[in-house]
Amino acid sequence: QGEEGSVSSEAENTYRSNIYRLYYKAEFCPAEENGIVDLHNLKIWIEKLKLLLENSKQSNLYGYLLGRLFSYSPVGEDGHEPCEAVRFIIERDADDNMVSEYTVSIFNKRGIHTPDAGRSEHQIAERFRANADYLSIKYPKTANIYYSLSQQYEWHSRREREHAENAQY
Repeated sequence: QGEEGSVSSEAENTYRSNIYRLYYKAEFCPAEENGIVDLHNLKIWIEKLKLLLENSKQSNLYGYLLGRLFSYSPVGEDGHEPCEAVRFIIERDADDNMVSEYTVSIFNKRGIHTPDAGRSEHQIAERFRANADYLSIKYPKTANIYYSLSQQYEWHSRREREHAENAQY
């Protein structure tokens, strides 16, 4: 009985380690090959992920995991973010968890930057707004993510500008 417990414990530790790596360390878009994500292959990858999550009683992680991974999507053939296959899945499957995780991951990918009185934040906001405008008719859920990102960056732009004007750096 002791050996079974240690095997189970070892399997659980391996599972936890794999989930940790997938959630916190993975920086790829599923089914991407040479900067292109094939929708058919993405659907297959997602079905396998769903099955693995169901078998491990972790289905609640679906939106979080895909949201984070989708933030590493390449640009679409039309020059807009994310690629068309990822847009399709967002429109089909997006829940609050996926949208939230995607938004946070995109926002955090910027990393550390030098304050410039909000100019760079304003440029990012404009880029996200233009992206959202392009997506809005065909991909409304995806567009809303980029509108939200644009608003966040505009808020940060105004805040940075106020700090610069009031010499609060």
